[in-house]
Amino acid sequence: MTVKDLIGWLDRQTAVPLVFAEAEQGEVLQTEPRALLELVLVLRGRFVLRVGDRERELEPGDVAWINAHHGNRAELAGTGAKYACLSLEVGGREEFRRFGKDPVLEVMRGRSQEWSAEAFGEAVRWHRATADPLRTTMLKAALIRLLGNLSLAGEAPEGATRPARLQRALAVIDARSAEAGLTIEAVARAAGMSNSTLRRMFIEHLKMTPIAYLQDLRLARARDFLARGTFGVKEVAAKVGYADPLYFSKAYRRKFGWPPSERR
Repeated sequence: MTVKDLIGWLDRQTAVPLVFAEAEQGEVLQTEPRALLELVLVLRGRFVLRVGDRERELEPGDVAWINAHHGNRAELAGTGAKYACLSLEVGGREEFRRFGKDPVLEVMRGRSQEWSAEAFGEAVRWHRATADPLRTTMLKAALIRLLGNLSLAGEAPEGATRPARLQRALAVIDARSAEAGLTIEAVARAAGMSNSTLRRMFIEHLKMTPIAYLQDLRLARARDFLARGTFGVKEVAAKVGYADPLYFSKAYRRKFGWPPSERR
């Protein structure tokens, strides 16, 4: 079971089996063995998370992918750590029978810690909106948006880590993506490597070029702005780093299949 598998499975469900959602938690992190698939985002602090006989030290921005069939636990007392958590009930579902056989504890990262916190928060808000007629649709959309970003950022197999220079490059792009004049040369320089090394690392770890990553990030942020309905197309183009609104509209249509003016 991969993140992409989960996205496809969620898309087929008429109801989202989200049984626990918390945007900020600072107390105990522990469940009894139960057929849950969980995502845990570290908001602040560091702690060791254990699932069955597996353990990983987590830091802010990490998103742990867990099957809690074997229980999970982390000692947070006195650490000041905070986390967000989403738990999906997957008991009795054929697709998850093999997934629950052995402990799973993998670590991923979204495009930024801030984006991940906002995406977790959106899922929590819709989970709690029990009286809203749009709850099921919007909750599913929020979860797929979160998972899609994790998948886009690259699923990190257990034990794998990204090089520090690549992490620095991703942080630079995240912080400066709205600058229309941002170049890949500037990103490489800020991360302390050559253009060719930057390109090689992106392709090796993220399966895409730095330019493609920057464009995907800008377009995803543009879609978020447009969905709010507060800004026009030209304003959004400028906000996410496109100096030419026409070029932005063409790139947006290629990516999503419809022009930004439709705001789907």
